[in-house]
Amino acid sequence: MPALAPDGTAVRPPLELPRRDRLPRTLVERQALALDVPLPWPVSAPAGPPPGDPEPWLVEALRRHAAPEVVLDVDVAVIRRRRTRRVRAWHRLRGDRIATLATAGGEVEVGLVPLRWWRAELARVATVALDGADPPPPRSVELPHELLLAGGHPDPRVRGELLARHGAAVRAPGDPAAGEVVALLHRPVARLQAVVAAGTRIGWTSWLGYGDGWRRLVPVVRDGRATVRVEPIGPGDLGVDVARLVAQVRP
Repeated sequence: MPALAPDGTAVRPPLELPRRDRLPRTLVERQALALDVPLPWPVSAPAGPPPGDPEPWLVEALRRHAAPEVVLDVDVAVIRRRRTRRVRAWHRLRGDRIATLATAGGEVEVGLVPLRWWRAELARVATVALDGADPPPPRSVELPHELLLAGGHPDPRVRGELLARHGAAVRAPGDPAAGEVVALLHRPVARLQAVVAAGTRIGWTSWLGYGDGWRRLVPVVRDGRATVRVEPIGPGDLGVDVARLVAQVRP
């Protein structure tokens, strides 16, 4: 029953917003050690206890990493000027909240996110600058699994053999040359993989980033053959993918 104001009207509960804080990695490790909470990266025993008393929401966020119902790991690699920048996020769902950890350098972002905000939180993870000098591939492509895996092989003879064997099955708007499509697909400026697990059940989604945006890799069986559909996708769709995977892996 909703709470009532003195005049008898229903009082809406305050909207709970995500809580986040960026902290030095060593401080997070010391606090997790004090709470006996495992972290998703190797930790050497920090020297001394954490300074002061942490805020209650921070303690709750870290403790949720010890016994989650659903585990989500997201790994984003952005290639810029021949260097790769990694952004990693770990989300742990229990009840109606998600505890989050994220790293992109020396600091760690710790968060506690209400379930209704999870999709927006995932969009933050997938929102990265996708700057590429090479032209992007066609917006929608379907190709044999073998070409996606090995079409970028450094040996031109191997690439030629693969294209001769599987190139006729490459599908893209306007029917561009199969070799050109495969070459462009193998020049992404970013990669994203999200892995969801609950107990022994696991699912994942993989994206490639180009100068004009993200593409999702979707396994397809065409005429009894394993192919991959490469389709346009946006940061806000990561929450859709994760929700589908959570529904698949949860008991």
